Amino acid sequence: MVLVLALWAGCSFTHTVRVENVSDAPLTIAYKIRPGPWKHGMFMARPVVWRKQGQEAVRDTSVRMDPADSVITLTLAPGDEALLAHCMNCTMEGFTRDGSADAWADEPGRTRLNLYWMRIEHRGTVRTYAPRELVQEVTKNKLQRTVLRVKGS
Repeated sequence: MVLVLALWAGCSFTHTVRVENVSDAPLTIAYKIRPGPWKHGMFMARPVVWRKQGQEAVRDTSVRMDPADSVITLTLAPGDEALLAHCMNCTMEGFTRDGSADAWADEPGRTRLNLYWMRIEHRGTVRTYAPRELVQEVTKNKLQRTVLRVKGS
């Protein structure tokens, strides 16, 4: 399993976290987010999923958070993509640094990074990441877009 992280930036920018399954095997992702009144969390309770159908990608709106445990689970077939998170003027990498602060947070000391953990299962291998581990594990470039690109035959 190979993960690639790309970051995309500008003066005023939107940071996104996307997953692309470019392998030939299904990929299952589960992630737990902080529930409740947190209105501006980075990770979405209802991710945007595009299912590959022939040459087109068709939007799947059926994936939602389980309100009982605040976990979102989705399976991506080969060629499918998903948008899991977006945030204005912030980055996942910035939020996982020691002492990071967020000027737009609802409460002092909190950030919009509402991710507790993410689990990725691919070809019988399961790995669970804390946000900091996820950022450290993937390859980065200078863009402010996070892309988890799962490769492998």
